[in-house]
Amino acid sequence: MHNIRAFFNADLNIIRKDITVVTARVQATKDSIHSITQQTSTNELLATNKVMQIRIDTLDDARRRKNLKIRGTSKSIAASASRDVLVRFLTLQDKLATQEAVKNKIPLQFETMQLQFMQDLCRSTLDWRRAFQPVTNSLQTTNIPYKWGQSRTFTATRDGRTYQLLTAEDSSAFHTYSLLLTGGTFNSL
Repeated sequence: MHNIRAFFNADLNIIRKDITVVTARVQATKDSIHSITQQTSTNELLATNKVMQIRIDTLDDARRRKNLKIRGTSKSIAASASRDVLVRFLTLQDKLATQEAVKNKIPLQFETMQLQFMQDLCRSTLDWRRAFQPVTNSLQTTNIPYKWGQSRTFTATRDGRTYQLLTAEDSSAFHTYSLLLTGGTFNSL
């Protein structure tokens, strides 16, 4: 009887050790799954947040659409410090007509001030456009026309084909534009 008990105790100890190892593995798996789930939901939240921020910025830019920023004015004629003046037009047509009228007269001289007329855009849209500066510089150098679109789009036209970029962060987008500049081919709209 003592041998049977010792035999079963030895087997029970082995089983207890195995259960402890399995329990530790199960807990580690649960922790890993929880971590992955949290990371996935965090990534999803970050992606959703980015999309929502772009939508808010688009609405902000749309709200500013009738505005025109005039840079280069002084607080007084004697003052040397320049500041921006924001003009809101009653209709978009009036704003566009004003922009078109001063388009070929830039820089416009008024008394001792050089005036620039530009769109009124929210800070994040300006930052987004600034990220495209290497691309726009290259396009200007090679006389390739480009334009900024609604909802943060950037389009360029070459040989009758229109090409579009949505993010400046995308390194393949810069590669794509380098192909455009050298006459290479890539997907067009």
